[in-house]
This record gives sequence, C-alpha cells and structure tokens, in this order.
Amino acid sequence: MYDTSVRIRYSEADSDGKLSMRGLLRLFQDCGYFHAADRGLGEEYTKKTGCTWYLLSWYIHADKMPRICDRVTLSTGIYYTAGSISKKSLFMYSESGELLAAGDTLWVYMDVAKQQPAETPSGLWNKCDAAERAPLPAVSRRISIPAYTESLSPRTVDKELTDTNGHANNVKLTELAMSYAKNSGECRTLRAEFRSQAPADSDLYPKVCFEAGKNTVVFANGGGDVLSVYEFE
Repeated sequence: MYDTSVRIRYSEADSDGKLSMRGLLRLFQDCGYFHAADRGLGEEYTKKTGCTWYLLSWYIHADKMPRICDRVTLSTGIYYTAGSISKKSLFMYSESGELLAAGDTLWVYMDVAKQQPAETPSGLWNKCDAAERAPLPAVSRRISIPAYTESLSPRTVDKELTDTNGHANNVKLTELAMSYAKNSGECRTLRAEFRSQAPADSDLYPKVCFEAGKNTVVFANGGGDVLSVYEFE
C-alpha cells in the first residue's frame, strides 16, 4: 500500500466545516498521482515512454467526512492487473484508524500518441503497491442513462478544465457534473464512467436527470456520442 498523511484544509470543506465530496475527489486524485510519481511513473515517465494510465471509472463512497484541520491518512494500491487494465483501491482513514471513505477505480494503460490501449509492462508495481479491493458493493462499470434527460447549454473544455494530458481532467469534469446536478456536492456516493476523452477546446453537451435520491449527468460531444456519465446519490 502507498500511504500519505494530510490535514483537511479550509478550502476543502463545505459550509458545515466538513470535507466536501469535491475535496475528497481531489485528495483521492492527488494520492493516486503521488503514488505513481513516487514510483517514477508520473509526468516524466509519460514523456519518456509516451504511455500513461487513463481513468475508465470510479465508484466512491464516504461513510463519514472529517472536519477542517483533522488529520487523515490516504492509502492506495493495485489489486488487479491484466493486459492494459488495472484496478486500484483508495481509502481515507481517520487519525485513530477508522475507515472514513473508500473508492474503487478502473484504469487503462494507453499509448498517448496512438490513443490506443497498450500492454502494461511487467514490474512497474511491486508488492508494496498491492492492496485489497475497497469494501464497496459490486456494481457495473457501465452507468445506465435515464430515458428522460434535460439538455443544457454546451461548455468548452478550456484551460480551467484541461490537465497535462491535453484533455479534460476527470476530477474537474466530475465537479462540473456536480454543479449541473445541483446539490450533488453534498452526496455521499458517486459513480463516474469515462467512455472517451474530452480534448482541449472541444465542446461538452450536458444532459441532466433528477430522480428521487439520485441525479445523473451525461456529457456528450457535438455528434451526440456519450463521453462520460455521472451518478450522484
């Protein structure tokens, strides 16, 4: 397992002084990236090899959110690798060791120039990187899109949304989806499915559906192809 300890910052909290779901997403993303970078698999690895990991889906649930200034430990590790696919768990623990939140994520190893999956080289991860699957119910990676959705105004993938890979950052896309889903920033369970990347300067066409206890957001391209789907509960 890879571990890092942090304190909950004021900027990561909601109006009640607790870590927001947006804050949790950013902490989990940073923990995953630090894990890769500290193993020599970060930005420089991508520049050298032309390969990196793209997120296909995540499923995150928070049982209990810590408060501003609380100390927490973030942990992550690989629990499955085959071909181009890797599955990775994420955990957030309180200072006393209580499990506060967990995430299950699916990744594909990609040749960036070809935009095609590539075989994951052996030996990139070691036994210290191994983890158990997060204790979450088994769900399909595919998220069902409701029959009725309301279309909203398009949004350009500008610099605010773009990351170092030249496409929209997954956390920022999820935060954008939360804004369309209204109160979903207060949710305790979220799922996201990333079907295709949203390149810089392209346009996103959002659709939303509000149901009892669940909100769904869809981002499509100009041709109507679904790029990503989000479900907030």
